[in-house]
Amino acid sequence: MMEGNVLPDDKFKIVLDMADKLKVFLLARKGIAVRFLYTVMYAVIFMILRFVIELSALAQFAILFVTTKPHESLRKFSNKMNTYTYKVMRYMTLTENTRPYPFSDLPAEIEPMEEEVKF
Repeated sequence: MMEGNVLPDDKFKIVLDMADKLKVFLLARKGIAVRFLYTVMYAVIFMILRFVIELSALAQFAILFVTTKPHESLRKFSNKMNTYTYKVMRYMTLTENTRPYPFSDLPAEIEPMEEEVKF
């Protein structure tokens, strides 16, 4: 029996077409959802990195007040953390596609630190 101008076979084709379109729609968004979940994870890592960098800055100044010279190992560590934080921010803001550490190697320093600290 015909309902309106659409034959039963046509309704079946329409449902299949809609199902295919829904599948394509969901598959296209799967990558977005996965990237979003990684971004949430990196947002937590970013908060931890920020805290670590703040602590290293405070420690650097405490050492500086006591010894009157900067702690070179702590400066190198801070520079590496700054570079890693930069890479995390680039991934989170969709300006870089490579997932940062722990899914890839720790990045090399972007800028070498200045040799002498001036006041």
